[in-house]
Amino acid sequence: MNYPGKYWGWVLVDPEYQGRGIGARVYDCLMSELCKLGAETVWVNARDDYPQHLRFVRRRGFHELWRNITQRLCVREVDLSGIEDMTDQARERGTSIVTLSKEIQENADYLRDLSELQNLIEADVPRAGYFTPATYDEFVDGFSRGTHLPDGYFLAKHGEKYVGLSYLQTTEGDPRILEIGLTGIRPEYRR
Repeated sequence: MNYPGKYWGWVLVDPEYQGRGIGARVYDCLMSELCKLGAETVWVNARDDYPQHLRFVRRRGFHELWRNITQRLCVREVDLSGIEDMTDQARERGTSIVTLSKEIQENADYLRDLSELQNLIEADVPRAGYFTPATYDEFVDGFSRGTHLPDGYFLAKHGEKYVGLSYLQTTEGDPRILEIGLTGIRPEYRR
């Protein structure tokens, strides 16, 4: 995020040490530094399943802009009946689903194509502030440091054109838990 005068941050304290004023002192130091930088706006995240986090930010004058809901799915319990029918219907309309692993092998321009698609999709993702498209170099840098899984990175292709994506990424702490990263479709292919 590149918004002059606007910053995004987290104040995290080990749960064992919470409630001792550590977070407040870290927050005060950060705010002091941000004031020196001429910050106009500061956005923070607070989990609504931790009431103490919400109280912390509200006492400091923050208000809610949007809510991000974490949902979990036990993969072993997923009903996949009908997925072949949906895949066949997409194929009949000229759309195929491929993995990033396959595209790395077959498309020398996959990073450029992904960069374009991601910028188109990201432009419509709800956010604080405005959208700044990533340059190709910024995209490649972020992509190379990402935690996505090439075999869990799915691309929808209409002919040779990338029209949609959805990918899985690893989480910190437990490699058995995967998160869904960005999921979206090119605007002109949405219903």
